[in-house]
Amino acid sequence: PGIWSSENVDYGAHGSNVAANLAVDSQGNVMLSYYTWVYKRFNLKTRSSGSWSPHEVILESEFVGEFNSLDIDSDGIPHICYFSNSGTKMKYAQMDNQLWNIDIINPDGYHEGYQCDLAIGNQNTPYIVYINYHTYQLMTAYRANDAWISEPITSIQDGAYCEIDVNSNGETQIVYSDQGII
Repeated sequence: PGIWSSENVDYGAHGSNVAANLAVDSQGNVMLSYYTWVYKRFNLKTRSSGSWSPHEVILESEFVGEFNSLDIDSDGIPHICYFSNSGTKMKYAQMDNQLWNIDIINPDGYHEGYQCDLAIGNQNTPYIVYINYHTYQLMTAYRANDAWISEPITSIQDGAYCEIDVNSNGETQIVYSDQGII
């Protein structure tokens, strides 16, 4: 066991920085995505060579990114899924040439993505698990041939959290809670 240390990353107003997610790339650089209540910004910060970058605003809008998940692909590109209260849609963002490309995961969906988790699989394919609170279903989505495929996994009654991972064989594993049971 090592010795834990802590450091301040953003000095927002007390209680303003919420929904933080962390990912580390293959070079050991740390990326952090988080929503700032006071400034109503969805941010990304990167720590490389021992210091944090100034925050980069992903989106500046109220209640966009409050629920989010971050992962980094094998090329060092950040990918984020997040809930957008504007239109109550779950969205996906991928950095491309210093710009964010943003997709709506399921344009016909409603109240999807309050809880979402993202994992990057083989060939940098994004996989997402999320809860649709309109239909009370645990859902999964992945991108194939530049289109999103969303599929229900199971019905839930009171789902609270979900998480996804992809193993080295490209198989996804999902854990979720429903009525206090994992």
